[in-house]
Amino acid sequence: MKSSHLLHNSPHVLLDVLRDLRKHPERPLQMGWAVAEGHTAVRYLLSTGHPIGGIVSGGETPVGQEFVDVQLTATELADVLGFELRSPVIAIAPATDVELLAAGVPAIALDAVNDATNVGAIVRSAVGMGMASVVRCSRSASPYLRRAVRTSMGGCFGIATAVADDLATWLRACRAEGRTVVGLELGANSIDVRTCRRADIIVVGNEGQGLTPAVLAACSEIAVVPMAQHGVSLNVSNAAAIGMWELSARYR
Repeated sequence: MKSSHLLHNSPHVLLDVLRDLRKHPERPLQMGWAVAEGHTAVRYLLSTGHPIGGIVSGGETPVGQEFVDVQLTATELADVLGFELRSPVIAIAPATDVELLAAGVPAIALDAVNDATNVGAIVRSAVGMGMASVVRCSRSASPYLRRAVRTSMGGCFGIATAVADDLATWLRACRAEGRTVVGLELGANSIDVRTCRRADIIVVGNEGQGLTPAVLAACSEIAVVPMAQHGVSLNVSNAAAIGMWELSARYR
Protein backbone atom coordinates (compact mmCIF):
# COMPACT_ATOMS: atom_id res chain seq x y z
CA MET A 1 0.00 0.00 0.00
CA LYS A 2 2.70 2.46 0.98
CA SER A 3 4.45 2.24 -2.38
CA SER A 4 1.17 3.09 -4.14
CA HIS A 5 1.19 6.60 -2.70
CA LEU A 6 1.99 8.95 -5.55
CA LEU A 7 4.48 11.09 -3.65
CA HIS A 8 5.99 8.35 -1.48
CA ASN A 9 9.44 9.00 -2.93
CA SER A 10 9.05 12.79 -2.84
CA PRO A 11 8.22 13.69 0.79
CA HIS A 12 9.45 17.26 0.31
CA VAL A 13 6.86 17.75 -2.45
CA LEU A 14 4.16 16.38 -0.13
CA LEU A 15 5.13 18.84 2.60
CA ASP A 16 5.30 21.71 0.11
CA VAL A 17 1.68 21.06 -0.91
CA LEU A 18 0.62 21.30 2.75
CA ARG A 19 2.89 24.13 3.84
CA ASP A 20 1.10 27.16 5.35
CA LEU A 21 -2.29 25.55 4.76
CA ARG A 22 -3.95 28.02 7.12
CA LYS A 23 -2.83 31.00 5.05
CA HIS A 24 -3.34 29.31 1.68
CA PRO A 25 -6.25 26.86 2.11
CA GLU A 26 -7.03 26.63 -1.61
CA ARG A 27 -3.48 26.24 -2.86
CA PRO A 28 -3.55 22.40 -2.81
CA LEU A 29 -6.59 22.42 -5.12
CA GLN A 30 -4.85 24.87 -7.43
CA MET A 31 -2.06 22.28 -7.61
CA GLY A 32 -4.54 19.48 -8.33
CA TRP A 33 -4.79 18.07 -4.80
CA ALA A 34 -7.53 17.71 -2.20
CA VAL A 35 -6.72 17.52 1.51
CA ALA A 36 -8.17 15.04 4.02
CA GLU A 37 -7.66 16.20 7.61
CA GLY A 38 -7.89 14.07 10.74
CA HIS A 39 -8.22 10.39 11.50
CA THR A 40 -11.82 9.94 10.33
CA ALA A 41 -11.33 11.54 6.91
CA VAL A 42 -7.99 9.83 6.28
CA ARG A 43 -9.33 6.41 7.28
CA TYR A 44 -12.27 6.91 4.94
CA LEU A 45 -9.94 7.97 2.11
CA LEU A 46 -7.93 4.79 2.61
CA SER A 47 -11.11 2.70 2.47
CA THR A 48 -12.33 4.09 -0.86
CA GLY A 49 -9.52 3.00 -3.16
CA HIS A 50 -9.13 6.60 -4.35
CA PRO A 51 -5.49 7.34 -5.32
CA ILE A 52 -3.47 8.90 -2.52
CA GLY A 53 -0.69 11.44 -2.90
CA GLY A 54 0.71 10.84 0.55
CA ILE A 55 -0.01 10.84 4.28
CA VAL A 56 1.75 12.86 6.98
CA SER A 57 1.40 11.90 10.63
CA GLY A 58 2.13 14.08 13.65
CA GLY A 59 2.32 11.24 16.13
CA GLU A 60 0.80 7.83 16.74
CA THR A 61 -2.08 7.33 14.36
CA PRO A 62 -4.84 4.71 14.15
CA VAL A 63 -4.66 4.73 10.34
CA GLY A 64 -1.59 2.50 10.64
CA GLN A 65 2.06 3.50 10.45
CA GLU A 66 2.49 1.37 7.32
CA PHE A 67 0.40 3.96 5.45
CA VAL A 68 2.38 6.98 6.65
CA ASP A 69 4.79 8.56 4.16
CA VAL A 70 6.19 11.31 6.40
CA GLN A 71 6.42 10.97 10.18
CA LEU A 72 6.66 14.17 12.21
CA THR A 73 5.92 15.22 15.74
CA ALA A 74 2.68 17.08 16.44
CA THR A 75 4.68 20.29 16.84
CA GLU A 76 6.52 19.80 13.56
CA LEU A 77 3.27 19.11 11.72
CA ALA A 78 1.71 22.25 13.22
CA ASP A 79 4.71 24.25 12.03
CA VAL A 80 4.21 22.95 8.48
CA LEU A 81 0.46 23.57 8.39
CA GLY A 82 0.35 26.80 10.39
CA PHE A 83 -2.14 25.31 12.87
CA GLU A 84 -2.60 22.33 15.17
CA LEU A 85 -4.70 19.37 14.07
CA ARG A 86 -6.85 17.84 16.79
CA SER A 87 -6.25 14.47 15.14
CA PRO A 88 -2.69 14.93 13.86
CA VAL A 89 -2.78 13.12 10.54
CA ILE A 90 -3.35 14.64 7.11
CA ALA A 91 -3.36 13.31 3.56
CA ILE A 92 -3.52 14.64 0.04
CA ALA A 93 -5.27 12.93 -2.86
CA PRO A 94 -5.77 13.87 -6.53
CA ALA A 95 -8.78 16.14 -7.01
CA THR A 96 -10.05 14.28 -10.04
CA ASP A 97 -13.40 14.50 -11.83
CA VAL A 98 -14.66 11.73 -14.10
CA GLU A 99 -15.69 12.39 -17.68
CA LEU A 100 -19.23 13.71 -17.72
CA LEU A 101 -20.45 10.78 -19.83
CA ALA A 102 -19.18 8.43 -17.13
CA ALA A 103 -21.28 10.01 -14.38
CA GLY A 104 -23.64 7.31 -13.14
CA VAL A 105 -27.20 7.43 -11.82
CA PRO A 106 -28.79 8.09 -9.47
CA ALA A 107 -27.06 11.46 -9.45
CA ILE A 108 -27.38 14.77 -7.65
CA ALA A 109 -26.78 17.80 -9.88
CA LEU A 110 -25.74 21.21 -8.56
CA ASP A 111 -26.86 24.35 -10.38
CA ALA A 112 -24.58 27.20 -9.21
CA VAL A 113 -24.40 25.95 -5.62
CA ASN A 114 -21.43 28.13 -4.79
CA ASP A 115 -21.09 27.73 -1.02
CA ALA A 116 -18.42 25.13 -0.28
CA THR A 117 -20.02 24.14 3.03
CA ASN A 118 -23.32 23.38 1.32
CA VAL A 119 -21.56 21.42 -1.41
CA GLY A 120 -19.71 19.39 1.21
CA ALA A 121 -22.93 18.65 3.09
CA ILE A 122 -24.66 17.58 -0.13
CA VAL A 123 -21.75 15.28 -1.03
CA ARG A 124 -21.83 13.72 2.45
CA SER A 125 -25.56 13.03 2.10
CA ALA A 126 -25.12 11.75 -1.46
CA VAL A 127 -22.60 9.15 -0.31
CA GLY A 128 -24.83 8.12 2.58
CA MET A 129 -27.91 7.81 0.36
CA GLY A 130 -26.10 5.65 -2.18
CA MET A 131 -25.99 8.13 -5.05
CA ALA A 132 -23.61 7.19 -7.85
CA SER A 133 -22.33 10.64 -8.76
CA VAL A 134 -22.38 14.37 -8.14
CA VAL A 135 -22.53 16.55 -11.24
CA ARG A 136 -21.96 20.28 -10.91
CA CYS A 137 -22.03 23.20 -13.29
CA SER A 138 -18.89 25.28 -13.65
CA ARG A 139 -20.36 27.94 -11.33
CA SER A 140 -20.73 25.53 -8.41
CA ALA A 141 -18.06 25.14 -5.75
CA SER A 142 -15.76 22.14 -6.15
CA PRO A 143 -16.31 19.21 -3.75
CA TYR A 144 -12.52 19.18 -3.45
CA LEU A 145 -12.23 22.63 -1.87
CA ARG A 146 -10.79 22.30 1.61
CA ARG A 147 -13.98 23.49 3.35
CA ALA A 148 -16.12 21.14 1.23
CA VAL A 149 -13.87 18.16 1.96
CA ARG A 150 -14.00 18.88 5.70
CA THR A 151 -17.79 19.20 5.65
CA SER A 152 -18.22 15.99 3.66
CA MET A 153 -15.80 14.15 5.98
CA GLY A 154 -13.87 13.13 2.88
CA GLY A 155 -17.02 11.94 1.09
CA CYS A 156 -15.78 13.36 -2.22
CA PHE A 157 -13.25 10.51 -2.34
CA GLY A 158 -16.01 7.90 -2.29
CA ILE A 159 -18.27 9.14 -5.09
CA ALA A 160 -17.80 10.05 -8.75
CA THR A 161 -17.75 13.80 -9.40
CA ALA A 162 -18.13 15.49 -12.77
CA VAL A 163 -18.48 18.98 -14.25
CA ALA A 164 -21.03 20.01 -16.89
CA ASP A 165 -20.06 23.21 -18.67
CA ASP A 166 -23.73 23.61 -19.63
CA LEU A 167 -25.84 21.80 -17.06
CA ALA A 168 -29.16 22.41 -18.85
CA THR A 169 -27.82 20.89 -22.08
CA TRP A 170 -26.58 17.82 -20.21
CA LEU A 171 -29.91 17.38 -18.43
CA ARG A 172 -31.80 17.59 -21.74
CA ALA A 173 -29.49 14.95 -23.18
CA CYS A 174 -30.17 12.73 -20.16
CA ARG A 175 -33.92 13.12 -20.68
CA ALA A 176 -33.52 12.24 -24.35
CA GLU A 177 -31.96 8.97 -23.18
CA GLY A 178 -35.03 8.25 -21.03
CA ARG A 179 -33.72 9.56 -17.73
CA THR A 180 -36.07 11.24 -15.26
CA VAL A 181 -34.82 14.62 -13.98
CA VAL A 182 -36.45 16.08 -10.86
CA GLY A 183 -35.64 19.66 -9.88
CA LEU A 184 -36.16 20.70 -6.25
CA GLU A 185 -37.66 24.19 -6.37
CA LEU A 186 -40.47 26.03 -4.62
CA GLY A 187 -42.93 27.28 -7.24
CA ALA A 188 -46.58 27.52 -8.16
CA ASN A 189 -46.46 24.27 -10.13
CA SER A 190 -44.20 22.31 -7.79
CA ILE A 191 -45.47 18.92 -6.66
CA ASP A 192 -44.87 17.20 -3.34
CA VAL A 193 -41.57 15.32 -3.61
CA ARG A 194 -43.27 12.30 -2.05
CA THR A 195 -45.50 11.96 -5.09
CA CYS A 196 -42.63 11.64 -7.58
CA ARG A 197 -42.45 8.12 -8.93
CA ARG A 198 -38.78 8.09 -9.87
CA ALA A 199 -35.70 10.27 -10.16
CA ASP A 200 -32.54 9.34 -12.01
CA ILE A 201 -31.16 12.83 -11.45
CA ILE A 202 -32.11 15.27 -8.69
CA VAL A 203 -31.21 18.91 -9.28
CA VAL A 204 -30.75 21.59 -6.62
CA GLY A 205 -30.01 25.24 -7.23
CA ASN A 206 -28.23 28.28 -5.92
CA GLU A 207 -28.79 29.12 -2.26
CA GLY A 208 -30.37 32.49 -3.05
CA GLN A 209 -31.65 32.28 -6.64
CA GLY A 210 -32.71 28.66 -6.90
CA LEU A 211 -32.63 26.81 -10.21
CA THR A 212 -31.88 28.84 -13.31
CA PRO A 213 -34.67 29.10 -15.93
CA ALA A 214 -32.78 26.94 -18.42
CA VAL A 215 -32.28 24.18 -15.86
CA LEU A 216 -35.91 24.40 -14.73
CA ALA A 217 -37.01 23.94 -18.33
CA ALA A 218 -34.75 20.90 -18.67
CA CYS A 219 -36.38 19.04 -15.75
CA SER A 220 -39.02 16.34 -16.13
CA GLU A 221 -40.75 17.43 -12.91
CA ILE A 222 -40.37 20.18 -10.34
CA ALA A 223 -40.84 19.04 -6.76
CA VAL A 224 -40.77 20.62 -3.33
CA VAL A 225 -40.27 19.43 0.23
CA PRO A 226 -43.51 20.54 1.93
CA MET A 227 -43.15 22.78 4.97
CA ALA A 228 -45.39 22.89 8.06
CA GLN A 229 -45.53 26.70 7.93
CA HIS A 230 -45.94 29.02 4.98
CA GLY A 231 -42.88 31.11 4.15
CA VAL A 232 -40.41 28.68 5.72
CA SER A 233 -37.81 26.94 3.59
CA LEU A 234 -34.85 24.62 4.03
CA ASN A 235 -31.18 25.18 3.41
CA VAL A 236 -30.23 23.72 0.02
CA SER A 237 -28.16 20.94 1.59
CA ASN A 238 -31.06 19.89 3.85
CA ALA A 239 -33.53 19.95 0.97
CA ALA A 240 -31.11 17.91 -1.15
CA ALA A 241 -30.72 15.32 1.62
CA ILE A 242 -34.49 14.88 1.96
CA GLY A 243 -34.93 14.72 -1.81
CA MET A 244 -32.23 12.08 -2.13
CA TRP A 245 -33.71 10.08 0.74
CA GLU A 246 -37.17 10.10 -0.83
CA LEU A 247 -36.20 9.51 -4.43
CA SER A 248 -33.13 7.28 -4.29
CA ALA A 249 -35.15 4.58 -2.53
CA ARG A 250 -37.71 4.65 -5.36
CA TYR A 251 -34.94 4.51 -7.91
CA ARG A 252 -34.07 1.10 -6.54
